[in-house]
Amino acid sequence: MIGTLNNRRTKTGDLLRTMTGTMGLCLLVGGCATYEPAQKGYVGATAKLADSVTSDGERCASFFFLEAYDGHDVQNALIATQRRNSGRGMAMTIEGYSRPVPAQEATFHIMGRTHCAAPIIEVGNTVYLIEGDVKFAPQGDGQYAVKGELQDDHSAVWVEDLSTGMQRGNKLLVKGSTALNRGTLLLFGPAVAKSSKQAVEEIPPK
Repeated sequence: MIGTLNNRRTKTGDLLRTMTGTMGLCLLVGGCATYEPAQKGYVGATAKLADSVTSDGERCASFFFLEAYDGHDVQNALIATQRRNSGRGMAMTIEGYSRPVPAQEATFHIMGRTHCAAPIIEVGNTVYLIEGDVKFAPQGDGQYAVKGELQDDHSAVWVEDLSTGMQRGNKLLVKGSTALNRGTLLLFGPAVAKSSKQAVEEIPPK
């Protein structure tokens, strides 16, 4: 199935573009409230879904993470890393993140994105972005992770069952580059300036 990257990207792109100011405000007010997939009071079975990060050097990394659960923005490794490194300039220490999710079918909005310690570093580097919705039903006590690849000739993001190494839900694949535009548009414009024009292929599990 071929689809297009959905309109959530505009909002997400604006968030990622203005993260420095947003994170500063969150720190001042004691942290931004985010939706938890397993809400307080939920008594059903749960699984754990972790984000993953691959280092691209001392100042940049590839983040693969849950951006939203059933339409609700959630805490993730990118936000946690931004918060941990606020005010550190060109330095970046990666902060991992995982969360419990109900053992029931849901829509997981997952993303793969290059992120660097400072916006000016991103202007001088290739920044890739891919995202989309994946539906699947986690198993109780299951262990899952958002995985991905960001390369010149393709980008992909998917959910993997850590106990079996198998894909859960569709794998999202873009053939070709998902690099963002450089210059002021990369700094201040929507994150989807270029990559939203790419077609995303949804590959079912084998």
